[in-house]
Amino acid sequence: MTLESEYRAHFARNLTLSRLSEAVILPLCPDKGECVNYDPNLAASVYLENDLQMLYRTWQMLVQ
Repeated sequence: MTLESEYRAHFARNLTLSRLSEAVILPLCPDKGECVNYDPNLAASVYLENDLQMLYRTWQMLVQ
């Protein structure tokens, strides 16, 4: 979110998935399978937040 905020302050537009290569030298987008379509207009932090939530849910299952 900090990267998005700094990008927005510098370029006066949102950092989206399609613009990620403008802010990161080698952006990698994990392949989640053929049934998942990425929206290049969403912020990169949206995908990161979803992945963190999924990781947390997985961790919760393992520690129970």
